[in-house]
Amino acid sequence: GMTYCRAAWIGIACAMVVMIFLWKPKLLPLFFALCLLAAPFLPASIWNRILTIFDSSDSSTNSRFPLFKAGLEVITRRPLSGAGLGTAAVQRYVKLLNFYHARTPFVHSHNIYLQVWAEMGVLGFVGFAGSALWGVKRAAHAVRHCADGAVRTITCAACAALCGALVCGLADYLWNYPRVMCIFWFVFAVALGGAKLCEETA
Repeated sequence: GMTYCRAAWIGIACAMVVMIFLWKPKLLPLFFALCLLAAPFLPASIWNRILTIFDSSDSSTNSRFPLFKAGLEVITRRPLSGAGLGTAAVQRYVKLLNFYHARTPFVHSHNIYLQVWAEMGVLGFVGFAGSALWGVKRAAHAVRHCADGAVRTITCAACAALCGALVCGLADYLWNYPRVMCIFWFVFAVALGGAKLCEETA
């Protein structure tokens, strides 16, 4: 939250909504009401940063488009195999074929879905997206038929965290830092483990 990353804020908001929806859906109207009441108390710096999401002249927003375009160019040229594992492989490929023409250096595609496809090709993309969505679906289904308790709450939290990360990934590449990738898959494992325990106790 303190990085002022708008994608992370939207991801956190999504995770909170999913958490409440899975845990106690009746609390959703109260949650939205509290959010509206809290909005006027946000610091000006945070409120102004939120407003830039809809500002087409914002430099941070505009910088995304050349990055997205470069990622799409890699996918267009190598849709099946990708450029190779790791951001460095994509960086080399983008530089070699001159796909990127902006002032800031190309680090990654700023979108987890584009970057995974650009690195690993279509099979890697399908494997990642399919696994993530399957994990979310399985955890969400399990908690709907599970008795209240620690297992249900933890599974709800893990499922909500995955949803938040996947939404955040639309405008950022979360795995630029390997430690974040490890945490993502750890939470994925917690969601699946929790789902299994929920199914056993249902």
